Amino acid sequence: DLVKQIFGVPDTLLSGTKSYVKCTAKTDAPTATPNACSGIDSGDASVFLMNSDPPDQVLYFTLADIPASVDKLYMTDQAWSGSAFVGDESVLEFTIPENGLGAGTSFGYGGNAPLADNWEQIGTQPFDLGTGGDQIFLFCINADGKPHFINGFNYNGAWATRNLPPANYGKNSSALPESLEFKGSVAIPHHDNCVYTGPQEGFKATLNKEFKNPDNYMCADDQRYEIKGLTETVSGATLATTVFGYGSVVVTAVVTTTTLLLLSALSSS
Repeated sequence: DLVKQIFGVPDTLLSGTKSYVKCTAKTDAPTATPNACSGIDSGDASVFLMNSDPPDQVLYFTLADIPASVDKLYMTDQAWSGSAFVGDESVLEFTIPENGLGAGTSFGYGGNAPLADNWEQIGTQPFDLGTGGDQIFLFCINADGKPHFINGFNYNGAWATRNLPPANYGKNSSALPESLEFKGSVAIPHHDNCVYTGPQEGFKATLNKEFKNPDNYMCADDQRYEIKGLTETVSGATLATTVFGYGSVVVTAVVTTTTLLLLSALSSS
């Protein structure tokens, strides 16, 4: 009775259902049921190595399981305006293996990167990372057909302001998607090639912070970082225990004087 005194007689929404129209919030219709992509968290895969000096190469390291039900991942160097991709740069499509990607798995594009053959170019524009700086986004597609961002890697300094005129972003700058504000992204001063050298052992939340810290990357303009000795011993369940901090596996990354990246797993009982 007090409610009626204050707000009046409620409106009839459906037969047998009453409420106040002015109190109901509008939602976009239809709203799709979340798919497997929606269950992937920002930062569940992060860039471990990037070479923009030709030939392009990007290596990702997973901090959580990415199930096969997600089906496809996408990578692009297109700019994000804050609400949409802008420009005409390439998009690559990655088919997730039938067993999925376990936490601690390495996968990547180019050269001898693991699962490099699982990528397919979409459209006619070739994938070409800018040596003058660029951004790389990894995402899947949610049930509403929109990008669900997993990682953003910027090697051209600070992220640009959101919602600028599209032409302002050009090919070498981008706004940061809001979902990557606190984890799943890093902005590094411009260098052609970079490799992550920070901690690789710990809880997922801790490692997310480490991958977001630009001080944890070694970069160069006059040398590439090549993958050497990357085997099944540093993927899947072996590293999953390291990622979540439950095991005694220690993963080391050492760049030698010959600029070869050595990845090895050392297990202690």
